[in-house]
Amino acid sequence: MRNTSVSFYQWPRLITALIIFVLCLGFSFDAYAGPLQQRTLSVNPTSGKPGSTVTIGGSGWAPAPNAQPYEIHWDAQTGSFLGNFSPNPNGAFSTSITIPAGATAGQHLIWACQRCGSGKDDWQSVGFTVIVPSTPIPATPTPTPTPTRIPTRCDPSGAPGELVVDFEDIVAGEIIKNVLLPEGVSFALEYPTIVSFWGTHSGSKALANGYSAANEFHSAGTPLVMQFQNIQDFVGVFVGSNEVENSEYTATLTAYGEDEAGNPIVVGTDSETLRAETNPIEACLWVEAPGQIIKATVNYGPGASVGASELIDDLILRGPETAVPVPEDDTPPVVTIEDLTEGEIVMEVFTRLEGEISENRGLDRVEVWVNGALSKEIGAAWMGLSQYWFLDTVDGAELSACNENIVEVRAYDTGGNEGRDQVTITYLGPGDIEIVSIDPVQVLFGAPLVKGKSTAFRAKVNSSFACEVSVHFRLELPDGQWRTNPPSTGAVITGIPPDWSYPEMWGPVPIPAGASDFEVMLPYISPGEESEGFGLSTNPAGLLQGEDVRGIYGPNVRVVPRPEADAVSFAIEIDPENKMVETDETNNRLDSGVLEVRTTKSLRLYFVPWVFELYPTPLETISDYQYYLQETGYADMEARLEAVQDAESMGSVPLSLVVSDSDLERLDREARRYVDYFLATYPIADSKISYRIAETFYFQEEYLADKGHNPCFNGPFISDMHDTALLADPGVDVVILFRLFGCCGQSPGVYVDAGLELTGDPAHWIHQRTNPDLDPGDEHYYCWNWDFPLGGAADYVIGHELCHFLLGMPGECYLCGDPAHLDADCTYCQTDVDGFWVNRWMPIPQGTPYFMESICSGCLFWTRLEPSRKKNGVENPDGYLNAIEVFSSAADPVSLLVRGQITKEDEVSLKPFVILPDSNLDLTAGGNGDHYIVLYDVAGNVLSKWGFFTSFVTYDPQPRLPEELSLIHFGYRVEWQEGTHRVEIQDAQGRVLASREVTANAPQVKILSPNGGEVWNEDSSYKIKWEATDADGDPLLFSLALSRDGGETWIPLSIDLEDTQYEIKTNGLQTGENYLIKVFATDGVNTGEDISDAVFSMQVKGASTSSPLLLVGLAVLGIVGLGMVFAGLVLARKRGRS
Repeated sequence: MRNTSVSFYQWPRLITALIIFVLCLGFSFDAYAGPLQQRTLSVNPTSGKPGSTVTIGGSGWAPAPNAQPYEIHWDAQTGSFLGNFSPNPNGAFSTSITIPAGATAGQHLIWACQRCGSGKDDWQSVGFTVIVPSTPIPATPTPTPTPTRIPTRCDPSGAPGELVVDFEDIVAGEIIKNVLLPEGVSFALEYPTIVSFWGTHSGSKALANGYSAANEFHSAGTPLVMQFQNIQDFVGVFVGSNEVENSEYTATLTAYGEDEAGNPIVVGTDSETLRAETNPIEACLWVEAPGQIIKATVNYGPGASVGASELIDDLILRGPETAVPVPEDDTPPVVTIEDLTEGEIVMEVFTRLEGEISENRGLDRVEVWVNGALSKEIGAAWMGLSQYWFLDTVDGAELSACNENIVEVRAYDTGGNEGRDQVTITYLGPGDIEIVSIDPVQVLFGAPLVKGKSTAFRAKVNSSFACEVSVHFRLELPDGQWRTNPPSTGAVITGIPPDWSYPEMWGPVPIPAGASDFEVMLPYISPGEESEGFGLSTNPAGLLQGEDVRGIYGPNVRVVPRPEADAVSFAIEIDPENKMVETDETNNRLDSGVLEVRTTKSLRLYFVPWVFELYPTPLETISDYQYYLQETGYADMEARLEAVQDAESMGSVPLSLVVSDSDLERLDREARRYVDYFLATYPIADSKISYRIAETFYFQEEYLADKGHNPCFNGPFISDMHDTALLADPGVDVVILFRLFGCCGQSPGVYVDAGLELTGDPAHWIHQRTNPDLDPGDEHYYCWNWDFPLGGAADYVIGHELCHFLLGMPGECYLCGDPAHLDADCTYCQTDVDGFWVNRWMPIPQGTPYFMESICSGCLFWTRLEPSRKKNGVENPDGYLNAIEVFSSAADPVSLLVRGQITKEDEVSLKPFVILPDSNLDLTAGGNGDHYIVLYDVAGNVLSKWGFFTSFVTYDPQPRLPEELSLIHFGYRVEWQEGTHRVEIQDAQGRVLASREVTANAPQVKILSPNGGEVWNEDSSYKIKWEATDADGDPLLFSLALSRDGGETWIPLSIDLEDTQYEIKTNGLQTGENYLIKVFATDGVNTGEDISDAVFSMQVKGASTSSPLLLVGLAVLGIVGLGMVFAGLVLARKRGRS
């Protein structure tokens, strides 16, 4: 035996908690471990008085009525009948029973069976402790024995000065928790029970800590706690065991006092090793600490089984000659609920409740209250000194489903002080969530995926929960099939840290109560955050703003997965960490299977800003440009107009001279808006679309004579600007005329407005062109009598016009309200499947108007999956599936730009053709049309044939009726075939309408000036000069382009010049030292070019050296590479097809 006068002792909390928790898993906490396969039975509460009502629950039982009858019995399988129960389809049940009124104190068993009395009875039992409250014994003065100062060390005879508690006067089976015995001692915690034992130290009775033949759980890891009415000098006790253990173990007596602050301290310990077998109560433990002992514990420590019950007999106490009461306890317990948290959502039938209690003296009882009503009393494990730990459950039957519930733990100490803590939780109750289907989407559901294009994933979900639940989703993307790093946009790639990875888990996502086919889009973006920017950790599925690098712009793109393999797959799993308890855990995951992926080509767009005229025509009071200056409120309108007129050269002026800084920003903003829509509705990869805005502004002066009274028809101007831009930079795929304000969208080519909203009041349009065929009193006398503000075109117009230009769509749904003027079947003028706008994170429902519809400012339009049809049932070449075929071509080849015009009578006149390197093709070889471009070799064999459609109808804005045109212009790039000898334009019957022979030699051209080293000055005029020859003697025409960045980008100057010199004004040109000139020469087919041998410089007083368009864009995390993409931007307001 070992004796220590003063030491510090405390059981490790972790070991004790683990021991108790392991037991809990097999006892009363089965319900919150998730769905179990084996049968379980539980009772709540686990103790109570005779006649009290308790809840019996279980899981894993055969669903009713498969195993009837289902019965509950008391104490034995043949005991008193307590009631029936009925398991639900998932094998779970919960019912109430009443404990028999005559039940005796102590441990009992509650038995449940299925198939009772059938000969195949299936029984399960659970323990229950009946508590018969003892009548507290009134405190009596502690006897004052004749003192002696000689310690007797566990002398059972009761020497003078000592008191001996031998438990012989208390009824066996009685629980004496917190009952003050005549000797001034009480026992706290769990269930201190009087038992009969063969190996008592004296007599036949002893005290056991929570002992029961049926269940010894209550003693596991929990000491027997003794509290004294008066301060003691000496405590001794005999200990033993009724259990056969696996090994020897230690019994320890610990005595406690208080420091000056009232905090508990250890004042002494004694321990004894007990044998691994039953031990009679004869080992003596004692501690002497004069004037200090107010509390003591007996605990069985390392080596003992978790169910070993502390057994004591003949407790010996000795205090001072004059009794000294223990100081009154006026400090309440401090309760902390740890497992349940404020606002937590729970769904288990039995919810885990765990926490700590700090109490400096002694704990009397712990109660759980639910929504203001007492639920039950629970136990608390003493962890040493002033710390206690509780672990129990909250029964879902006491909670209000789908509502907030207040769970409160109240603790009372032996001094009557109360402490409490509470949390508010929401209880969901039982239910299930199921994934019904999963689908990827880039534009339209059901379409093949496009490699490199932003992809969202839709999961349709059902929920049987009675209220809203929030769950996480896992999006699984196989390695090597998907890219998740931020995509490039324009010429910029966003850098990321090397250890960054795209999230796999998304949520929590709220699922409505009783949801059916509820759609969840992944990666998950919370409502209201659709326009938020990308953040590595804060918003990994956010938007990247398109950047401007050296005049090359990219669209806004969202950081979501993009396919990178030719075939991909994915999977979606709901609640992957099994945080929810569901009735079915097998329906939470779906796999997509193998999905087709198509590769499409790049697209580079070029926006050319313009207005109708700089000088007013005879039909106008002021010009189009003057009206713009007036309506936008230029303070220096006259000075600005004069500067532009001085700089104008053959209809063009540097852009920075024409518009204000704010309108430069608007041009970029509006261009980006159109490109974003085009990217959203066409099969193009995020990193394969880019755009530029021309730095030269154009006026349409010389083309006005062709317009008649319809100001919306701009065919010749569109055609020539398209060809001019392509000659300057063959890498451009689409040229878009970008009018400062108003009017319409047109094709062939593309013409849209730049979004400046001006008044729609006809009184403000006195300068605009009139209709000479109408009386001035007619409401349509002014051709632009719009019924909504001019400018600010809808996003969809770019999709509309490019459907004409890129897909060859001959008609449209423009006049679905006026069938007499329509060739379209209007039942096809809407989307045929659901879609999704990934960048805006916006669902597009089936039935949304098709973007080939008519004008609707502010409306949402989308594309179709399948082609639309004419009234006669013939399919049009439109639709997303056709677009994929058109865009699924190889690298841009050498092309032949075939140009000309066609009259309504099929008279064709050809403009000079040009051979362009590495350019996009506008038509598909072998494609249909009502006219054809045919290439022949010298023997007359067809090398290739390219169909295109013509339309001689435009739409006057007021009234919105079709107007016949006598002449249209065309310009298409087809793949150049080596050995081509003749190019023909044919009608649908093969009749030759025009042809051009291909001669043997290409022109030779040489720039004379500026050819390197020259210095040009501001506000001056200079002549560009060159010389050219053609070995075949063919007449030559020339086109010019200017570069200010050493040839990286080119600005068109003029087209189809006959002379070998061109005068240019330097007004508005920027200071720079890297200017070059490029001259194209064509003999009608063959093409030659020359570029200045070296750069020359521009000296313009007071000009900025930076581009006026370098105004927008967000800082990126790091540019780690540049993809040199030549691009422009497309903006549009649709008024009609021309």
